[in-house]
Amino acid sequence: MAASFAVEKAANYRSDGATFAGGSNGITQKAVLIRNLVLASEYLMSHITHFYALAALDYVMGPPMSPWVPYFGSGAGASAAGITSGWDKAALAINYPSGYQESFGYYHAYLKPGAIGGYDTLSAHGAANSAGYIAAATGVSNLSAVLYELNDQKTIWSKVIADYVVSLHMRRRILEVGAQFAGGLPMFRTLVMGGVAVDATSATIQNWIKEYRKVLYTGPSDDLSTYTTASPASGTVLHFIKNSYVPLVNIVAALYPKWDNTNNGGSGWGAGWGNFLGYGVFNSHNTNAFGLSTEVSMVSAATTGLFNPFQHYNVDVTKTAKRFHNRGYVTGASDASSGALYSPTGANISGFHKRIVEVADYSWYYYWTSAGSLDASAARHPWDGETDPTPSAGTTRYSWSKGPRIWHNYPNTPTSSNDLLPMQVGPLARMWVTGLYRTGMTFDNSLTHWRLGVSAKDLGAPSGIQAGISTMDRHRARALECYLIGIAAAQWLEALSGSPSILQDESYTLPPAGDLPSNASGFGLHEAPRGALGHWVLVDSSKRIQNWQAVVPSTWIDSPKDYFGSEGPLERSIVSPTVTVSGEESIDFRGNSSYVPVEVIRIIHSYDPCLACTVHVVEKDGEKGVRK
Repeated sequence: MAASFAVEKAANYRSDGATFAGGSNGITQKAVLIRNLVLASEYLMSHITHFYALAALDYVMGPPMSPWVPYFGSGAGASAAGITSGWDKAALAINYPSGYQESFGYYHAYLKPGAIGGYDTLSAHGAANSAGYIAAATGVSNLSAVLYELNDQKTIWSKVIADYVVSLHMRRRILEVGAQFAGGLPMFRTLVMGGVAVDATSATIQNWIKEYRKVLYTGPSDDLSTYTTASPASGTVLHFIKNSYVPLVNIVAALYPKWDNTNNGGSGWGAGWGNFLGYGVFNSHNTNAFGLSTEVSMVSAATTGLFNPFQHYNVDVTKTAKRFHNRGYVTGASDASSGALYSPTGANISGFHKRIVEVADYSWYYYWTSAGSLDASAARHPWDGETDPTPSAGTTRYSWSKGPRIWHNYPNTPTSSNDLLPMQVGPLARMWVTGLYRTGMTFDNSLTHWRLGVSAKDLGAPSGIQAGISTMDRHRARALECYLIGIAAAQWLEALSGSPSILQDESYTLPPAGDLPSNASGFGLHEAPRGALGHWVLVDSSKRIQNWQAVVPSTWIDSPKDYFGSEGPLERSIVSPTVTVSGEESIDFRGNSSYVPVEVIRIIHSYDPCLACTVHVVEKDGEKGVRK
């Protein structure tokens, strides 16, 4: 998406780094809506996957079976113990190594299997075991026995693992319905300069809309008179987000207070810099959006009192707004302050990207002057950027990531760390910039997890939890954003389905100049689920690409120090506030013990970083003419 935005900006579409509908050089409303629906399916898939598959196992012990614990697989040890079924409780009880559960001290007792962590008031069965629910939630009938067995164990742990099993199918199903419009996901194959290349009749698109809606919130019956986004059908993605994902994040935060913010009695681990950057995402399909001189969001929220996220957020994609999330950045936020917001207005909305620079003083890259000498302590805008990997650059350099920064005192020369700012990016940053999750907001902590039948409050947590900037705040903000995007996606479906003039528009917006102009420049500012994603392109006199630079979310997250000594966001979160790293003893299936720095791991995973995304290096073999 960011690459398309960059090319469209270079071709003079109606763009501020993200392309809008309407006007003499805008794309169609239909194209904006389809782009939003595809992106929404990616967001929902990504957020559910991040928590359940990538982060939750930092807090929840895995099932006693392969691949989580190889000892319980199908090998000789399992055979000797008489295990014929992965869910045979009697056999599993025989096969536990001595001291096995107790050795995993970094898991809360409630989030371990077996008698340890039992919660006596949990019901044995309930709605979660019904055949209809299982079929609707998974689409795979042979999971019935697994889910039934997990729910029958009457422990918080077993029901959370049942949630995990369902989450894998939720993320698959929402991606499938998005792929109808995308030609395949996660690679958006129908995305082209000027719109989307979707070759389908109005009737076919209506069927796609119906399938998307059924998976999202109406269920197999698609009964719009019974099911709404406020009351989604059981077994749908929005029902799962509202009744499982969001409450479970609150429960995990209650059981691991050190990683929560200080307002909630936590240690604030993982807070780091209180600087948040958001490029804005999900442009309005309304034709008046581009002309707005200020950032206006489709979403609003109450900011005082005890805040129930399922009642006090208001999402309206038809209102006069620029986009779902606003563009801008916040500086100096903390558990005690919401910080200072820089929100671009007028021409500065389009010129916002000029504040984005990259440094390389602690990276294994060199910048060079036009005279061929080393350009030390340079802060390069991506249009002027270069990627010259130099692994022998010196002992002070320690990262393959460059160091993106916000040039806060632009256009003046940075003279201190206050002028060149590292930025957190991602769901917490987007929610903070848009005003949907900030210090001063208190959220209802009595949201009941429908499968467990308990809330964080039931487990001893306070009835209200406050926003902050800790590890758990990143998880909370991601879960709440997931819910809000699900509501917006339902409205985008209806906007596309309910307007014949939009749905039947088969036009394609050609480049205003007929082609890419010569000696042109473009940029695309977009938000991937992981955070701020920017692409910059320069086109030469022959209409060919002269330079292309991408600054991706994980480059912001993983960046090293800059020439003022300021660490990148992830590095800062590990060292400030001070995280006590003692390690927790673990034991493998052979009885060997080791120590796991779980304190740091939980902080890192809350950012959802991707090292492969952070580093883009192409090595050319001159003799063979190949790249690898």
